[in-house]
Amino acid sequence: MQLHKSGSPWIPLLSREIVNLQQQQVIAKIYKKWWVDMAGTKCTDDEEEDAVNSNALGVRYIIIAYFDLAAILSAIFDFCY
Repeated sequence: MQLHKSGSPWIPLLSREIVNLQQQQVIAKIYKKWWVDMAGTKCTDDEEEDAVNSNALGVRYIIIAYFDLAAILSAIFDFCY
């Protein structure tokens, strides 16, 4: 894989995948679902409490996943370079 100007071999791959998602209308569907269809909707108190709890749990999972990914990438780069 050829290195990009910034030195990252991931930029061309990620750019190509973003273009593929745009061509398949995946990004437009996600945008419509979460920003157009859900605009102006209100939660009841029970739904809001459940949403807050599930959002907090989701944030924890994302943070853990990012730390795991960072550790894996760090190990790979240390081993390869």
